Amino acid sequence: MMLHTFHLRGNQRPAHCKHRAFTLVEMMFSTAIGMFVIAAFAVYIKAEAPFVSSITQQSAMNSQAANALELIQSRVRVATFISTNATSTILLMGFDDNPNVDSNNDGDPYDDQDHYEWFQVQTANGTNSLVYITTNAAGSTNTQVMVPCGVCTLPNSNYFSVINKAFVFINFGVVDLNPNDYYQSVDIQGRAVSLNRMVTANNITILP
Repeated sequence: MMLHTFHLRGNQRPAHCKHRAFTLVEMMFSTAIGMFVIAAFAVYIKAEAPFVSSITQQSAMNSQAANALELIQSRVRVATFISTNATSTILLMGFDDNPNVDSNNDGDPYDDQDHYEWFQVQTANGTNSLVYITTNAAGSTNTQVMVPCGVCTLPNSNYFSVINKAFVFINFGVVDLNPNDYYQSVDIQGRAVSLNRMVTANNITILP
């Protein structure tokens, strides 16, 4: 058997041990590509941001308006008294807290007005909001904001209309005042009927 001995001269290395580093030009080129990708992504995000904001705001407006309409209808159904003010910006309702007690001594224990609640369109800082205000026997009030801003009337309609002291028509719109959201809007139209209406309110043959 013969043994062969190899000697490496100077900085010579076997082929499998060679390592090649990135050159300065390659590093600069790869960095430029990375910065271009990041810049393109930032431009895309900036361009899409208004659309995302618009969709989010539209969803929030729809939810607020729908919740307000549902609450108005639910309170009207059990109200014993319903009216509006001259400008139709307030829907006032009276409620009987105890149907077993005839508070006004009129012989009917179901039509008392032991406390009041109302929905009101309020104006502040150049925009309208829809609030829900309740009172108790002690006279204290509690205010809940249903739609914080952008409440407006619909064409040829009042916010609240009451017919025959029992039938309520609700008409209002909500507009997003942020121009970046492309002025989204939603229209709400609904009606409600009091189940505790007075006897005189039943003297009709066709419901509106």
